[in-house]
Amino acid sequence: MASYITLLQSRVEGLGPMRLATLRRAVRDNGGRLRDYYLTSGEYDAVFLSDARDDEAAETIAAALRAVPDVQATTMRAWPASDIQAGPD
Repeated sequence: MASYITLLQSRVEGLGPMRLATLRRAVRDNGGRLRDYYLTSGEYDAVFLSDARDDEAAETIAAALRAVPDVQATTMRAWPASDIQAGPD
């Protein structure tokens, strides 16, 4: 499975427990696995770290997250730093 990071932004004040539960369910119900999530301060209200089988599945999950009322979601593919091989010095 591939890893993805999703930045979530609420259009209303904060992401309460009910909205977070809806977002977590959107990941699971669309074939993804939510590995972890963090509530954040600043421009974004939360960050999700999830897995999906491929980019197409990740886009389906992203669309489900964007469908949650008053939430904006930006999803990007992520790779562990250990996967990046150093080039010649």
